[in-house]
Amino acid sequence: MTVFKNYFRIVNRHKVMLLMYSAIFLVLIVVFSVSKTPSAGEYQSVKLKVSIQNENEGELSKALENYLSKSMEIVENSNEDELFYGIIDALITIDSDFEENKIVHFKSAPKSMSGLMVTQRVNEFLNKVGMYERVGLSLSDSISSSLEDLDHEVSVSTISKTETNGAHNYFNFLHYVLMSQIVLIINSVMVIYKKETISKRNEVSPVSKASQNLQLTLGHIVVGVGAWLIYIVMYILLYKNHETLPYYILNSFVFMISVVTLAILLSRIVTNENTLSAIMNVVSLGASFISGAFVPQELLSKFTLNLSKFLPSYYYITNNNQLGFNPSLSIILPNVLIMLAFSIGFIILSNIIKVRR
Repeated sequence: MTVFKNYFRIVNRHKVMLLMYSAIFLVLIVVFSVSKTPSAGEYQSVKLKVSIQNENEGELSKALENYLSKSMEIVENSNEDELFYGIIDALITIDSDFEENKIVHFKSAPKSMSGLMVTQRVNEFLNKVGMYERVGLSLSDSISSSLEDLDHEVSVSTISKTETNGAHNYFNFLHYVLMSQIVLIINSVMVIYKKETISKRNEVSPVSKASQNLQLTLGHIVVGVGAWLIYIVMYILLYKNHETLPYYILNSFVFMISVVTLAILLSRIVTNENTLSAIMNVVSLGASFISGAFVPQELLSKFTLNLSKFLPSYYYITNNNQLGFNPSLSIILPNVLIMLAFSIGFIILSNIIKVRR
């Protein structure tokens, strides 16, 4: 087992870098994952205090005034002084010729965004009325139809996760750490073994080529499983809720296998230590960003998500997201199988490259 022992002598040279990644991961987890997201209360619209000076008293101006009174507090007999001191949020003036030009004058309190909300409400009402008038309805029918449309309320509900954000965030961050560490270790070892002096020495070694490859493969497996196991134990120590842990364990274990096989494939391409760090950062950071490990998948563009589907990372993160809402084996199994298919594909590609070289 000479090759296997030398494998971990090389790994030991990078212990500072590996410990640094572990420390960064632990800090990120403590900062972002241990703290739970505060529960959101019921949303309530704020009623603005608005004064309306109606000089028209026509059907449209009265309808506008009634519409605004449903969502705002109408203050009688106010002036600009009250607006300046913040007693009211906005002052609306409806001119006597409002029926003809449909122009409303606004004044809002200094440094207040309330005026925008008032303007939006007035404009949406007048635009609705104008739309119905343009299709041939009378003013009365246009007002009635507009009020009916604008009175509709949209019911908003949120789907609560069955799992706290801790597990979800932990295993999402784990994506970057596992990928960066495993790719770094495996490629650091293989770069050394591909050096001309080492390669020629191994050719005349009494250890057969098959045995050398077997020991290297065993080293890759131990590195992958060892790194994964450390972070699983860390999760158990940090978190109390372990109900969905078996699903996260399965998902992360299969992802670890795909990362090990990807690292082996990259080792066929990486030829020197100078490019190792760059490739490791591009692969681990790039995959983390486009797959949703750092940025929620809901915020990523369709093109970015489609691009990430060419990596096992997308399916790993998707499973993590699904486990937060509906933890079950049947939900994650399709993506688990896809990650295993990626692993097989990486092995085939690495063997093809090895034979051609």
